Amino acid sequence: MSKIAAISTQLVPIPLESPLTPLGGNLKFRTVYNVVVHVDTTDGIRGSSYVWLPGTDNAPIELPHEAAIVAEAVHGFADAVVGESVFNYERLWAIKTARRVLPGNGIVSFAHSALDMALWDAACKTLGLPLFRLLGAHKEEVDVYSNDLLDYWNSPTEDLVGKAKELVSEGFTSLKLPGGLHPMESADWDIRRLEAVRTEVGSSVELMLDVGNRWSFDQFARFASRIDEVGLRWIEDPVPLNEPELLLRVRRLLRTPIATGENSFDINELHSLAHSGAVDVLIFEPMRIGGVTGSQKLAAICEGIGVPIAPHTYPELASHLVAGKPSGLVCEWLAWWQPMLAGTMAITKGRTIPSSAPGIGLTFDESFLSQFPTRISSGPQ
Repeated sequence: MSKIAAISTQLVPIPLESPLTPLGGNLKFRTVYNVVVHVDTTDGIRGSSYVWLPGTDNAPIELPHEAAIVAEAVHGFADAVVGESVFNYERLWAIKTARRVLPGNGIVSFAHSALDMALWDAACKTLGLPLFRLLGAHKEEVDVYSNDLLDYWNSPTEDLVGKAKELVSEGFTSLKLPGGLHPMESADWDIRRLEAVRTEVGSSVELMLDVGNRWSFDQFARFASRIDEVGLRWIEDPVPLNEPELLLRVRRLLRTPIATGENSFDINELHSLAHSGAVDVLIFEPMRIGGVTGSQKLAAICEGIGVPIAPHTYPELASHLVAGKPSGLVCEWLAWWQPMLAGTMAITKGRTIPSSAPGIGLTFDESFLSQFPTRISSGPQ
């Protein structure tokens, strides 16, 4: 039986070409900090994963330090991982759940998710199967939408429209636009840009608008009819997850479907959200809720109540999660991580085929990773 011999981590920063201001200009998001995790087995197999965190300026605690804390938490699980079978992901889940009483649940969740994903990658490679086959292979290919317009949040409208047309020419049939990011502009500015993109790409291209909790209810009330007239696939994260009544109010206001959930670290919170009647599509970040194991649990919940799921970021992993389960709807493409990866997903007419290679098909650019130090744990800490 293949067992884990060692776990290793690297902290890998990737600068953004277009820094974001996700909190109305108070913070600047300039770098994606990644914790790359490998588990090596006694059979010579390596399972891999990564988790990402945004890097900001002027934060009370610099996020590179938070990434280092996540890496430290990964090694804190070494006593639970090293020497165990690569198939013991439910044991790791139970240990993580027991540790929720400790401070830093978000950090622990990132670390647990990274290890879970790497364990599944190693387990699939041990069996010689791609992940989506092991999950059930409900679909042979999946829908993909592009979020590359996020990098154009502050660009002139004509540049945003030009990029949208370029993405459509590259084969995307579904595009997500950012909203609420410009500290000097109103919701009207976002909607006019959305309308301009709709005019140029036509009605056959699906559009989504991600407002990231940055609009007020009054703005939704004022612009509801214009939002509905655009014909969106969904509007994303209209209000914070800790305001369920406000989310229901927005849901009643709009004909446009509501998608939300990515900021949750708690599968029980997402369970309640899915049952609330306020959500049409449940978005979740796999590496916040327990990796592949947590995603499977959530997919089963959503299948039972007829709410489709749409994993946030991690496109290579998400393609397997969406293909594997009946509740899988669509996965997200964003090019930020390409510098550290060798190769890219092939997207044709808005669809992709999950990697057929054993595991998840996540291949790192070793020459890029070699720039960064590696920490290894090979026994109980």
